[in-house]
Formats: sequence, C-alpha cells, structure tokens
Amino acid sequence: MEGNARRSPSVRAGRRRSESLLRESEHRFRVSFEQAAVGMAHVDLDGRWLRVNERLCEIVGYRREQLLSRTFQEITWPEDLDEDLANVRRLLAGEIPHYTIEKRYIRSDASLIWVSLTVALYRDEAGQPGYFHVVVQDISGRKQTEEALRQNEERLRLALEAGRMGTWDWRISSRDLEWSDGHYTLLGYSVGELAPAYEAFRRRVHPEDRERQERTLQQSIEHRKEYACEFRVVWPDGSVHWIEARGRCVYDGRGAAARMYGVLVDIDQKRRTEAELRALNETLEQRVADRTAEAEQRAEQLRSLASELAEAEQRERRRLAQLLHDGLQQLLVATKMKIAWLRRDPNPRIAQAADRANELLDESINQSRSLTAELSPPVLYDAGLAGGLKWLARHMHDKHFLSVDVRIGDGAEPADEGTKVFLFQTARELLFNVVKHAETPSARVELTRRGKDRLQLAVSDSGQGFDPAAANVRATSGGFGLFSIRERLELIEGSFRVASSPGGGTRVVIEVPHDPKPPAVLPAAAATENAQRARAGARTRRKSYRKIRVVLADDHAIVRQGLAGLLREHPQIDVVGEASDGRAAVDVARQTQPDVVLMDVNMPGMNGIEATRQIRKSLPGVQVIGLSMHEEAELARAMQAAGAVRYLCKDTACDDLITTILSQHAVAARPRGC
Repeated sequence: MEGNARRSPSVRAGRRRSESLLRESEHRFRVSFEQAAVGMAHVDLDGRWLRVNERLCEIVGYRREQLLSRTFQEITWPEDLDEDLANVRRLLAGEIPHYTIEKRYIRSDASLIWVSLTVALYRDEAGQPGYFHVVVQDISGRKQTEEALRQNEERLRLALEAGRMGTWDWRISSRDLEWSDGHYTLLGYSVGELAPAYEAFRRRVHPEDRERQERTLQQSIEHRKEYACEFRVVWPDGSVHWIEARGRCVYDGRGAAARMYGVLVDIDQKRRTEAELRALNETLEQRVADRTAEAEQRAEQLRSLASELAEAEQRERRRLAQLLHDGLQQLLVATKMKIAWLRRDPNPRIAQAADRANELLDESINQSRSLTAELSPPVLYDAGLAGGLKWLARHMHDKHFLSVDVRIGDGAEPADEGTKVFLFQTARELLFNVVKHAETPSARVELTRRGKDRLQLAVSDSGQGFDPAAANVRATSGGFGLFSIRERLELIEGSFRVASSPGGGTRVVIEVPHDPKPPAVLPAAAATENAQRARAGARTRRKSYRKIRVVLADDHAIVRQGLAGLLREHPQIDVVGEASDGRAAVDVARQTQPDVVLMDVNMPGMNGIEATRQIRKSLPGVQVIGLSMHEEAELARAMQAAGAVRYLCKDTACDDLITTILSQHAVAARPRGC
C-alpha cells in the first residue's frame, strides 16, 4: 500500500503529460487540417461529410453546415460517380491502400469544378473501416490550360491537313528525325510506312535539287538564319512534286547547332498554277502586244486623219477666202470703178443713184473682206507669221476686247508654210480660250527660236487659271480645237505643255520643229499679152513724154481693165503696160521704164512685195504704189519696207488713186530715159 501510494503521484504526472501531448497533437492536427492549402475532409462509409476544412468549402462553394448535411455522391458530377464508387469498393475490400482520381464536383451555383481527389481509408485497432480521409485539390486552371492546349493542337492539326503541311523535328547530332503524319503524305507514303530518318528524307529529294537543298540548309545553320527552300521530291511511284521546307535551328550553350524544327508545305499546285499563269501571261502579253500594236496603228491612222482633216479644213478655208478675194471682191471693186464714171454724170439723179450704189458696194466689200479674214487672213501669207499674229492681236481687240501683247523673237519665222498656218491657228485657238475662260482683259503671245531647229509659241494670261489635271479643254471656236493641236503635234514631233493653277493664270507652250525647207515657187508666166502691152507702152512713152507712165500689175484681168479705164480718162496719165504676176511686173517695168507701178500685193508666184523689192533695186526711180483688198498695217509695212511709196485699198475712190499717182510723180520727178 505504501509503495502504491508512493507511485501514484508519478503515475498521475505521466498521465497528465500524455494527455498534454495528446491535446497538443490534436491541436496541431486541427490547425493543419483547417489551415491546409488543399481541401481536406473526413467522410463516413456512407459518403456523408463528417469534417471539412475551409479550403474545401471554398472549392465546392458550400458553407460548412451545408456541406455537412450532404454526401459526396450528391455533389459529384454523375459522369464521374461510377469511377469514384468503384474505387471506394476496392478500398473497402482492401485491394488498394488509397486512390487518386480527377473528377468534377457540382458547386453550389451549379457550375462544375475539376479537382484531384485522393482518398485513404482509416481503420481502427481491430482493422475495421472507420472513415475515409479525403484530400481535394483544385485543378480547374490546369484543366482549362489542357483544354486550350488540346484545342490548339486540334486547330493545328486541321490547319496542317488543310494546308497540306507536315511538321518535323531533327536532332542534328544524332541525325534522328521525327515528323508528323502529314510528312508521310508529302513524301508519297502512307502513315508509318517509312521510318523517320534524315537519310530517308534525303533520298526522296530530286537529284537535281539535292545539292541546292542541302547547301541552303547548311547556310541557314551556319549563318543562324531561317531555313527556307523550295525543291522537288520524287514519290515512290516516280511522280515528281514540289514542296517547300521552312525551319529554325536551336543552339546549345556552347553555340553548336543542337536541333532543328520546322514544316514541309505542299506547293505542287502553286507551282503548277504559276507555270500555267506564266504560259497564260506569255500568251496574254503577246495578245496585248498585238492588240497594242493594232491600237497604236489605228491611233496613228486617227492622228493622221485628224491632221489631214485639219489641213483639209485650212485648205478649204483658204480656197474659199481666195474665191472671195479673186472673184467676188474683184468684181465688186471693178463694179465700183465703173460706177465712178456715173458719179461724174451731170444728171443729179444719176449721180445720186451712183453714190447710193457706191455705198452698197463699199458695205459689200467690207463684209467680204471681213469674211475673207475670218476664213484665212491674207496677211498670214503675205507678211508671214509675225504679221499674222499682229493682225490676230488687233482682231481679238476689235472683236472681243482682248488686249494682246505680241512679241516676236529673231529668226522665229517658220520656213514651212504648213508650220506657219498651224502655229497661227494654234495661237488663235488659245486666245479664244482666254476670251471664254480666263476672265482677263489681256494676254501675251510670244514666238521665239529655240536653238537651231525648234520654234516655240507661248500664250499666257493672268486670269483665273484652272487645274490642268482636272480640266477637259475643248475647242471654243469650232473646228480647230486643242485635241487637234495635240494630234498634229504628235505627228510632227512637237510638244504641248500647260502650266496653270486656280487663280494663278495660265501659260501654254508649244514647240515644233523649225524644219526649214526651200519655199515652193510657182513658175512665173511671162504672158505674150504682157510683152505685147509692154512694147505698146514703150511706143506710147516715146510719143507722149509729158504724160505719167503707169504700169498696172494685178492677177485679175477685170481689175486691170477697170483701173486702165479710170486712168486713161485722165489726160496726164498713160497706162503703158500690164502684168498678171510679180515676175511679169518686173519684166514689164524694165522694158517700159514707167513713172509709177500700181502693184497688187497678192499675186501668184512672185508676190507684189518681192516684185516691188526687185523693181526698186533695179529701177530706183520708179514709184511703186501698193494695192490690196485688205486694210492691213502689216501688209502696208511690208510693202513700204520693200520700197513702195504708198499702200492703198483697191476700193479707194478713183479721185484718191489719181491724186496719189499725181502727187507721188510730182515728188519724184526726174528726167526720163529713152
């Protein structure tokens, strides 16, 4: 008893220490259970939750009391329950110590969550099953990643199939090669028919492409650049197909090439299509070349036709103007000369009627002269392009109130008549455009020589301008439009430039070849009639020394007759010779030695200007009076420059003509030769 009493305190102390250790162990268990980073639970053998930690509640989305009132079967996704229960049965049967599966729980919000479930069975000291110890880990993130990866792999597989591609992975040091199913297809094999190996692949490369393919591969490895090469492969059946290989090299820590991965792409159809396209392109290019040549030929024909039409129009204009000048106007002048006799009639009624008729004739002559100038200005052919442009300036001012400054450079007169007419018509068309579009009262025309073989015509204004890229300038005066100008320029290797901007005025520059050619000279006919008249005039001169000897030079016989009739009525004037062209006028003047020559400016062959120049050179004492149907300052200046003392219109009054002859003879009186 005494011994037991002495042992009792120590026993009690040991028991207390054991209880303390037990309590401490239980505390640590509870803390580790509750604060675990994974879900933990104890589940009875029927599946009811006995104890759960907070992390498990977070995973399944239930409050603790809600979860403890349920079984694991109730929150397991039906598709995963059979596998779970099968493992439970094996665990209870002692077939396995524990199991781990991936399954889905149904959360409180009805959503699904993937978990990794590990279950172990707790048995008591007698070995009887007590409860299940469960560890639950949330793997939803990993599952989502795996699903995304699976979808990407599926998309890649579909893309490879659709694109007829295959992937490959080559370990360079061992020369081992792995490739996808598509790789077999691209080499003409069934899947698995050929063991993946670099040498097997190399044998399939076309012999003619093998060296180039391997050289490209080695260069990409050595220079650390992407591998890309198109080549042919020979299938087991002997057919040849085009593929493209692309890849990248991976280098180890020492910088040595370790492996290379990439794709093979079927480009056989692309290559065949390219070959077909090349063939089609060659055929198409030939057709286009043929059609282009045909179109250019037609365009050239159209340009030539346009040029011919423009030239035909000018020829017709000049023909009509010539008809008016040589026909109607000469008849009107001759009629006026005849009526001049009636105006001297002593009967006042006859004289008054003659005056009225003379007024009507003057009006008809003026209208005819204006129409002739509109059709084809004679000054252009008699005084050259410079004179024509100056006449055009006056015409634009009188008719359209446009002030035109004309500037003519040295040596700028075209030698070719066609060029002269073309530049004149161009200047007129451009000035009409100024009148219609520029909204300015003035313009400038410049004609200059550019180098040895080019002429430049520039028409400029300071008007409102336009956008050359957007403008579609058409002819404004009818007939000779800018389109025709461009077409003519192309034919003669000329150029057409427009510089303009809205509000900044316009400058149009045209350049043409000077192309000097000897002027065509029509043969001068020294008529027998003229020679006879010259001889008769010489006889008359010897008989009548006191009269003023006059030679008439005009290509219209009716005008010569009218003038001769008027002059012979005057007692101091004697018509000693007549000529129908310039050459004949020079010959008659040399033969008859007249005091005065009445010289028509416009005559065939040698015109009146050149005839005047030759007469004044060889017979300086002869006074030449120029006559023309046109009141043109340029013609007057040209005649006076050639040596004429006066310039008169043919329709001038008879008394004015006689007065001029008498006055000029009086001024230049000289001894007459024999």
